[in-house]
Amino acid sequence: MNLEHLRATTRPDPLGEQVSPTSDGIYRVSYMLPFIRLIKQNRRGISALRRAFLGSWRSSLLPPGQVPVNESVHESTLARFGKRVPQRRGKALSAIEYRPRSLMVVLGK
Repeated sequence: MNLEHLRATTRPDPLGEQVSPTSDGIYRVSYMLPFIRLIKQNRRGISALRRAFLGSWRSSLLPPGQVPVNESVHESTLARFGKRVPQRRGKALSAIEYRPRSLMVVLGK
């Protein structure tokens, strides 16, 4: 296996199109109530209003006593943060500013 070839052909484009999987079928409910992947288990990644009404439901908060192992943020995510990127939802394409709350809180932005 040629690892250099693999690295060269699989490098993500930080400013590339993002596709929302919430535009069809049963996934439409996720548009209104998305799953939140917490980084470093930081509960501030969930908005205060959502925490007040739903707690940590539909988030990656681990049960008490468990700790995340080998967690990291990919360099392409850091390059994308705060930039305008194209987002496709069904057939519609729009530009959004990429600033996920869960990433903002761990970066201190």
